[in-house]
Amino acid sequence: MTSPTWSLGPGAVAAGRDIRGPVSVTIVNGTFDRLRDAIFDPRPLAGVLDLAHFTGREWLIARIDEFVATRRKGYVVVQGEAGVGKTALAAHLVWTRPCVHHFTRLEGARAPEQARKSLAAQLIGAWRLAEEFTPGDAFPVGADRPDWLLKVLRAAAERRDQLEPERPLLLVVDGLDEADEPAPGQDTGIPLGLPRAEHLPDRVFIVATSRFGRPMPALRDPVLWSTIAVDGRDNLEDMRRYLSGIAMGPAPDRELVERLLNSAVSAESFCDTLAQRCAGVWIYLRYVLEAILDGQRSPADLDSLPAGLVAYYLEQIQGWRRQDGWATVGLPALATLAALRRPAALAELGRFALSTEEPLREWLDERLRPFLAVTHDAQRRRQYAVRHESLRDLFYPTDTEEVERDAGLRDALRASVVEAHARITATLIPSTSGGHDWTSIDDYTRAALPEHAAACGRLDELVMDPGFLLAANQSALLRTGTAVTTDEGRASLGAYKLCVGRWCDEDDSARAWLLHVWARKTRAHSLAAAAAQLSGSPWTIARAWWRGTGHQILTGHQGMVWSVAVGRAAGREVIVSGGSDGTVRVWDPGGQAEPVVLTGHQGAVWSVAVGRAAGREVIVSGGWDGTVRVWDPGGQAEPVVLTGHQGVVTSVAVGRAAGREVIVSGGSDGTVRVWDPGGQAEPVVLTGHEGAVSSVAVGRAAGREVIVSGGGDRAVLLWLPRERSSAGRRHSRF
Repeated sequence: MTSPTWSLGPGAVAAGRDIRGPVSVTIVNGTFDRLRDAIFDPRPLAGVLDLAHFTGREWLIARIDEFVATRRKGYVVVQGEAGVGKTALAAHLVWTRPCVHHFTRLEGARAPEQARKSLAAQLIGAWRLAEEFTPGDAFPVGADRPDWLLKVLRAAAERRDQLEPERPLLLVVDGLDEADEPAPGQDTGIPLGLPRAEHLPDRVFIVATSRFGRPMPALRDPVLWSTIAVDGRDNLEDMRRYLSGIAMGPAPDRELVERLLNSAVSAESFCDTLAQRCAGVWIYLRYVLEAILDGQRSPADLDSLPAGLVAYYLEQIQGWRRQDGWATVGLPALATLAALRRPAALAELGRFALSTEEPLREWLDERLRPFLAVTHDAQRRRQYAVRHESLRDLFYPTDTEEVERDAGLRDALRASVVEAHARITATLIPSTSGGHDWTSIDDYTRAALPEHAAACGRLDELVMDPGFLLAANQSALLRTGTAVTTDEGRASLGAYKLCVGRWCDEDDSARAWLLHVWARKTRAHSLAAAAAQLSGSPWTIARAWWRGTGHQILTGHQGMVWSVAVGRAAGREVIVSGGSDGTVRVWDPGGQAEPVVLTGHQGAVWSVAVGRAAGREVIVSGGWDGTVRVWDPGGQAEPVVLTGHQGVVTSVAVGRAAGREVIVSGGSDGTVRVWDPGGQAEPVVLTGHEGAVSSVAVGRAAGREVIVSGGGDRAVLLWLPRERSSAGRRHSRF
């Protein structure tokens, strides 16, 4: 199949075609300077990813091209474990084809609002849309919302249709799994708040990469999206081809060839063994090759390589632990880099890690160097960052991870990164002799201090400081709010949530006064006193009697919410809602994480329930389309669809009846139906209501398992299974 020509725009924002050269970013509008600042420049990735030696992936690129050539619009999601080369693939596409791009691994690029602005700025420049969307060379109010990017994308598609009809418009977005959670009310069901597939204009495609595990509940229609797994036989074959090229190809790596000769290792054996040991994980391969070229590992010693990337990291750390300075310099430095979300210079790292420059420089430039990305700032100072996200993951183990023979290393690394967050927090807080001066903090402190403080247990302290609340990035603070644990801290955060929507264009003095008012209402008295002083008002509120309560607003439904339920699903406490927009949403009770959006009903969702059925936690919904749907709570599997009602399903319930787990539904057809959760058996149909059934429940009453229903006939029916027969039912009418 011939590769399609991708369209970005008439010579506007494009990546350079020579993968050995830098990316060039050109803005067509001469007054575009402020929008230019919004675009994340991917040029630093060229050297880090070694794009000059990009090899293979023809099979994967061909599948992307096939999707673009045969579909009307949609998403291609390239998925794989850490280290298999997803970012290198995305960068290769950007370097060799014109497309709008975003890489979350760049500094500051994980924030959904900034990612969407970067994509929009590229589209505006490419298609000459500045006059329509950014008059005065500035983003308008509301540009941080997901729907604004969609408006820009639609306008770009319309301009494309005028100039280059039918040519696909491509966006390449790398690292969806590393994206921050969206702000409340800005979730689209896709990380970064990207547009849903069904909302994309025709001939617009988004090629995204992600590790496995990040929910993307909005991508459910197989016509509009496709997943390509990177790992597998094709990936391993690409690795073998790459190794063959550098070891015995027409232009081999001469230094590698020399080391193979000196070690008496055949090139064929070397390529096969190394590919097998690295198992398709490209970052592992690069680590080993660099160690061989640096003389740190013999080509004849490949059989001793640990099984897997994590084990390789742990082997390195075990070696560092035996060296002088690890506990006082090496570990604090590495933990600090794992905690930071941006590169840092030597002097700054010294302050964060409490280390003097010379021993710190030795660790960074010698022992830790293979695992760090080193760049230079405008003053040519060396900037250090963790080279690959897989190393950062080592400091944040999950409960399900199992690492053999780690000798307590994972616990030690976790403790060290908490200490690093504490040091960074202490350094970023702008302490003065009179308290804290928050007016001069930089953008990184505004956006990242909430996360650092939450990780080390200091967020409660900060949310009682009105200066911090006025200065901190709102989305970042709300995302970390679940880390607040004290009553006073929760009251302070509650006051912030209740007044932040009323700030609008108020100055800091007026905002501080609003904080004072709401802090009194929520009884956050320490915050109230400090906010009153900060406001400069000659009057204060001594006490407030308020009958309202603090609350968290969960927004996202595009219409009326018809039903809600609370329970446990996917091993955690959740809130579930169903609405007239046809979606079921699974919410984090704190409102900090994006909801999982379940789609499939052809019409409004009238009722939802949470419970256990068929030995697992499930979500059940009933809707206008007459179906009962049994959902996987994470949205990763297709729902079981139960059909039979001759009308709207008005109510559903989950529980035990007749000694087994059941799903019960009631409908406008006047029936109550008792379903097998797996949909394998025909439902039991209970009739007795003289009109629509409006509500059903399952539980125990008078020591027995019962089903209860209520209907438009003003009756409540109590259903009991017959004791010696399964053929009939009996009910009591109230």
